[in-house]
Amino acid sequence: MLGGGISQRHLACGLGVGEGHGAAIVGERVAGPATMAGHDSETQYKFTGFKKYFNSYTLTGRRNYVIATYASIAMIILYFTLKPKKQTPAVTGK
Repeated sequence: MLGGGISQRHLACGLGVGEGHGAAIVGERVAGPATMAGHDSETQYKFTGFKKYFNSYTLTGRRNYVIATYASIAMIILYFTLKPKKQTPAVTGK
């Protein structure tokens, strides 16, 4: 490749300038190995049971972990603030 043009490898793969070798054209957007967790990433994982709702691969799974963490912290705070105070026994004079 001379002069900064498109290489023969790019032409053979059907890729244009700026597209990586691992990229594949899907509709109007480019999806490649750099595509991480996003809206479409949930379709590639088939979880069952507990992992369906709590996992680190999908946005929904991570969101559920955050909600559960915040809810448990709030419950601990509410428990200690709303529990009845201990009454000291009354001292009676003899």
